[in-house]
Amino acid sequence: MSRLLILTDEQSAFLVSKADLRNFTLMDVESICSLFKEKNYDLSVCKFSELDLTKSYNGYFILYQTSEAPGGLSLIHISEPTRPY
Repeated sequence: MSRLLILTDEQSAFLVSKADLRNFTLMDVESICSLFKEKNYDLSVCKFSELDLTKSYNGYFILYQTSEAPGGLSLIHISEPTRPY
């Protein structure tokens, strides 16, 4: 089973915004989770600020956005699973 960590902003949301300062929206985290659960992913969801940096995330896919600021460009990433060296 693949493991996925979804990182959210401080409001436990997944903000997607555009540079014009008027067009931004939230992606529904529950819907995102449901889609990945249907594909048999082992899911974890946490806020960026609550990420445990002492934990090893080897083998996890990580889904996150790059900007929490309304009006700032946001990119959504799914990282490749980390591999031990």
